Amino acid sequence: MSAEPKERLTDELLAQLMASASPEAYLAESGIADIYPNPVSTVLYVRTGAFPVPATAKLFSTSGKLLLEKTLSCDAFSPMTLDMTSCAPGRYRLKVTYGSLSDTFTVVKL
Repeated sequence: MSAEPKERLTDELLAQLMASASPEAYLAESGIADIYPNPVSTVLYVRTGAFPVPATAKLFSTSGKLLLEKTLSCDAFSPMTLDMTSCAPGRYRLKVTYGSLSDTFTVVKL
């Protein structure tokens, strides 16, 4: 069996998934959420995947106090920015929620 029919089948299934899935379903399937740079000194960027979706980022101290909250539509090519210049050096928890999905990250501020 050659690789060509298998590749074509995979491409066809991917095209069907992309055509029928909502952005939220695609994100749930792919598990895409990303922050950079980490560790951060000034601005932290948040990406949620290929589709623009409204996302909420909440930055918490290690004691659980909410320090920063921002809601904005973002995607892989237009990330959300979080200004962390006023945060003291240390560790923080960042919860990113998009649709019914959420990811939590440990952020290190230099």
